[in-house]
Amino acid sequence: MRMLFLLAVAFGLTADPAQAGPVGAAIAAIGAVIKGSVVLTALAQMGASLVLSAIARKLGPKPSQQGADVKFTVEMGDDLPLSFILGDYATAGRRKYIGSWGRNQRFITDVIEVSALPHPALAALWIGDEKAVIDFSRIGTISGAEGEVSDVTERPVGASFSGQSLGHPAQISSLKGKRRIWVRWVDGTQVTVDPLLAFAFTGDQYPWAGVGVGKAYAVVTLQYDREDLTSMPTLLFQPAPLPVYDPRKDSSTGGSGPHRWGDRTTYEPSTNAAVIAYNVARGIYWGSEWIFGGRNLPAWRLPRAEWVAAMTACDREIETAGGVFEPAYRCGLEVSVDQPAADVLEAIGRAANLRFAEVGGQLKPLVDLPAAAVFSITDGDIVISEGQSLTPFYPVAQTFNALSASYPEPREGWASKDAPQRIDAAATAADGGRYLPTSVSYPACPYATQVQRLMVSQLSEYRRMRQHSMTLPPDAYALEPLDVISWTSARNGYEAKKFMVEQVTKLPGLSLTVALREVDPSDYDWSPALELPVVITSPLQPIGFAQGIEGWAALAVLLTGNDGKARKPAIQVSCGANEPDVSEIRIQIERSGVVQFDVLRPYAAPFVWTLTDVVAEATYRVRGALISERTGSFVWSPWITVTTQAISVWMEDLGQDIRDEFERLASEGGIKVVDTLPTAGTAPDQLVMLSTTKKIWRWDAPTAAWSDQITVAIGDGQVLAQHIAANNILAAHIGAGQVTADKLNVSELSAITAIIGVLRTATSGARTEMHTDKLMVFDENNAVRIRIGNLG
Repeated sequence: MRMLFLLAVAFGLTADPAQAGPVGAAIAAIGAVIKGSVVLTALAQMGASLVLSAIARKLGPKPSQQGADVKFTVEMGDDLPLSFILGDYATAGRRKYIGSWGRNQRFITDVIEVSALPHPALAALWIGDEKAVIDFSRIGTISGAEGEVSDVTERPVGASFSGQSLGHPAQISSLKGKRRIWVRWVDGTQVTVDPLLAFAFTGDQYPWAGVGVGKAYAVVTLQYDREDLTSMPTLLFQPAPLPVYDPRKDSSTGGSGPHRWGDRTTYEPSTNAAVIAYNVARGIYWGSEWIFGGRNLPAWRLPRAEWVAAMTACDREIETAGGVFEPAYRCGLEVSVDQPAADVLEAIGRAANLRFAEVGGQLKPLVDLPAAAVFSITDGDIVISEGQSLTPFYPVAQTFNALSASYPEPREGWASKDAPQRIDAAATAADGGRYLPTSVSYPACPYATQVQRLMVSQLSEYRRMRQHSMTLPPDAYALEPLDVISWTSARNGYEAKKFMVEQVTKLPGLSLTVALREVDPSDYDWSPALELPVVITSPLQPIGFAQGIEGWAALAVLLTGNDGKARKPAIQVSCGANEPDVSEIRIQIERSGVVQFDVLRPYAAPFVWTLTDVVAEATYRVRGALISERTGSFVWSPWITVTTQAISVWMEDLGQDIRDEFERLASEGGIKVVDTLPTAGTAPDQLVMLSTTKKIWRWDAPTAAWSDQITVAIGDGQVLAQHIAANNILAAHIGAGQVTADKLNVSELSAITAIIGVLRTATSGARTEMHTDKLMVFDENNAVRIRIGNLG
């Protein structure tokens, strides 16, 4: 073991102090395995094979475990190591460029590199703390010169247009239905500079003019909104899973499908934990360029049968409490290329009950436990000439009966969430009623129900504490780590009890020393009844304080001159006083559905504002809002309808030439011009005109008072047909009996348009009647003697 540890040190892959010991050395060893085949050969020559990831390491007394390490803060700088996403995961990414453009710089475009490898699509976007609703059926488009762009036109995807695409609109609740954010995904297969960035940022404005070949990034454009989008929100991106190689889908290696190792165009997105682990172990490449994990590792070092079995086990359908089925083991994480690949495999393994063993230069996986043993022994099979050991239980400091866990929860914005705690009642009773808790994190498992399955199985298995070390004869020489054997022992009271082989050391003479730990495949059985409820508190974008307005009022007023006479129509508005931190009031005036004015006025005593840009006798709607220094949001008052007042034209408003013309016309008409009304008229119906107002008055003798009611008589023949507009004299305008026969002057009856109706020579007795449709003759007894026309 000391030689193995020193070998790991030579490759810089030793575990940290909390990982020291056999398991830590195993992790270091497999890290070296992934580095290259030379180390694999060295390990094989040493004759030692170790299980990479044991549950004991997960639940050790001082576990060295990373938390759910979703990156919520965008990184900046070109000196950072490459990173990429495996499976389902989210990241704030790395800012490659940000800038403003458009008229008055009202647009901001942020370029975020999400992964150093191509991803086919953007699965989800979080804006602030809220998952955005992306309308993938529409795109926002712009046209015109860069400095003149002020508006965005949305179109259905696939519609033709000229200009640039901003991408799909992304909606959050705080925008209240407004379209202000657009996102466009660039999947990593691009070969030219992004057209929007080249349009919006030219020359020195756009220093990041690279294509970004092979890198998936998002182009997020925001339009400034002084009400609801006044600052840059935080962004979190979840790309679609990375396409990876699945040997089960490679018909050239015994599978079925088009996958071919090294040809990324044949790969498919996957969240299967074993499939992802296989790709990490064999190596992540972009074309022929090595990125991460195993390097130049031949396929035989990852034996197909064991890996296919692990992949199939991860795909097994598991029923949840809601009756929904989900894959047994999925995973997701962000990988930085400066991480040890062994750490990544350990995180994946922890998320999927997936163990690894380096056996004879090969890396073998195991998911859960096999149901059947591959070898059976009794007490008589043990080589008694060699030493034996038994560890029946852990020290109290390493004994646990309750398990807490944390994991990244996508439904809560990828924040780290605590899963419901698991307490083993039987184990607690066996421990004398003592509550012995521990905790574990699953940074690569963003699935709530899967976390609960992991907790149940791992706590149950950890309670199986019995460990043995012994030497077995040559017929057990084929045993490997991860194999399960059964042991019937009268000495220990075992009846076909199952043990896992955790370590194998080959000895001269074909015997071997094995380290065993008790296991039970039933620990991995799952029932929906075991699922505990998880309370999800979906984060919402915090909607800040919105400034309201109280006491809003509006009325029509007339502005007066120095003489006290009304000169101009206006609308006067007012609202409540002394609102704290309010600096301005915003007032909108609308007429016929069109906003005529949108103005800001200082918010100050007496909190009354007069709006003069209106016309007389017109109907307007007016509303107001207060602008606070504490928030960019405000609430409009209700609309108030106001009709402005009429304005009279005063004599002093007229020029002297107009006044003189009035007096001349009055004089010619026999109307006397006076400065004031006389006490009495000189004759009935005398007319005078006041020089000050140019108004005509009549002396009404019966009432002995001046009256402005003047009767105008029209002489015969003065009103002709051309003086009367069509349809202006109606029946309602003529009194009853006022039109007599002598008033009709027609030469023919045809000049009168009407139906005949009934014409009678007498009302009864002998008579003749002419109707519209017949002629009838009656005798003196009112009997019809002759009927011509309609005989009905």
